[in-house]
Amino acid sequence: AEAKRALAEAELEQTRLALSQKIAMANAKVYATREELLVAKEMLKRTESIDASSFLEIMQMKKSATIATSNFTLAETELKNLLVMPKAETVTLVSHSKNLEEQQNMYFKFVGKAPHGEVAKRLLELLNTTVQLDLKAPTLIIAFDMLVEKARVPEVSIRFAKYEMLSGLKVVPKLSDITGSKTLFAWLQMIMDDLNSEGIDDESLRGPYDVYVRDYGLLICPIRSAPKDAMTMSEFIRHESGKKQ
Repeated sequence: AEAKRALAEAELEQTRLALSQKIAMANAKVYATREELLVAKEMLKRTESIDASSFLEIMQMKKSATIATSNFTLAETELKNLLVMPKAETVTLVSHSKNLEEQQNMYFKFVGKAPHGEVAKRLLELLNTTVQLDLKAPTLIIAFDMLVEKARVPEVSIRFAKYEMLSGLKVVPKLSDITGSKTLFAWLQMIMDDLNSEGIDDESLRGPYDVYVRDYGLLICPIRSAPKDAMTMSEFIRHESGKKQ
């Protein structure tokens, strides 16, 4: 009887831990999609000052905003569903949620350290580099390779942490048409929107993904494996804009 009780407690603890991890990942997804939605809305707001000749660019931004809204709504719903539990289970889970709280703090309260000085200057130059592309429904790999080839700034690199594994997939994620002239920042936002919307079947490659600024350049990787002191590309742009103001 004692052995059965111990086994039951162990199984219950394992179930609690699994649920805690699911909630932490759902929190991370909500955070990431909220960031994407805010940026998409900001980009769309800027189109109010764009002339009619940029109709295609405006339509693409509207599409990105729609996708970002859908992603955020789905992520929020998923999190709410996970949090709907009987009161007794909720109380028990809260008493064992120190690890979950630490993960939530990391996702919601932590803002990574921003590069500064010459490093920040080179990163801004890279992100503001205008790139002309004309790709019809390209794969993620083709789009990334083309961006890296055309957006070049001395001593700054763009690294995709899962590049080799993604390029080895039988079915590499496809993106929307990438045509026109945009800054590297806008292209990367658009690609991340498509990638996170498309999803990847391979568990080890599953997102959501984001772009982070590092002293050597830009890093694209899943949120769950991002360096602890990394600042996202969007956070970096807002940080630099705040300094100018």
